[in-house]
Amino acid sequence: FFKIDDDSFFSAVNFRGFAQFYNPDGAWYFGHTLLHMWNSINVVFNSGTCYGISRGTLRAVYPIFQTPQFLNDRQRRPSHSYCVHRSGAKEDPTMAICLRSLGINPTNTLDNKFRERFLTFRLEDHLGMPRKNREDAWFWKNKHPKVGVQQDCCSVNPVSFHNYKKNAYTQFAEMDAKYNVEAGVDGKTFEVPMNRNNGTFLFNANTVPQHDEWFNANNIPQGQRIYRGPGKERFCHKCDRFEYN
Repeated sequence: FFKIDDDSFFSAVNFRGFAQFYNPDGAWYFGHTLLHMWNSINVVFNSGTCYGISRGTLRAVYPIFQTPQFLNDRQRRPSHSYCVHRSGAKEDPTMAICLRSLGINPTNTLDNKFRERFLTFRLEDHLGMPRKNREDAWFWKNKHPKVGVQQDCCSVNPVSFHNYKKNAYTQFAEMDAKYNVEAGVDGKTFEVPMNRNNGTFLFNANTVPQHDEWFNANNIPQGQRIYRGPGKERFCHKCDRFEYN
């Protein structure tokens, strides 16, 4: 189940080739993982340009969306730090906060050469995007040191690119012909993903905030619902001042 921006290209063939190695009833959360808000609001999330969740994840998270705490919490709604129903931008970290409260974190979607499968920009943009001296930029912050750069940015079987504003129809047609090619055509193959049985996102251990074994940073916003281990889902952190706790 996917959320995809209308200016994103999506390769169904390449996603199917990647996802064939994952049980759809497992708790998977696929996309381009961003880590720049981990310290500020305790969230690691997949970019809203294109992310997907498995059947198992949808079954787990859907009941949350029916609760009064999600639908009616006007006290938390103005902030981006909580799992609540609200309008406006940044629905992608909100989705991640909901999932993380259940112990579901972004799945590692890098290929075996640490290249991205889900891309937040156009191919030509990634090819021209340096990392040196930009480690604190939102895009690079806390990413694993081996994540590919420029000519090594992108998997040979990418799932998505984003930010096609002009001549999108022509560009999408060209990309469709290039990327939506089945396995076996011109020698195309799909590799077994790295650490697919324990597919949690990768990060730079030297730069990320201190966190517990469930990836909760020390700086947890008051009132945020977090995961503290099996049987401790949706634990409300310092919620005394909130109507819904």
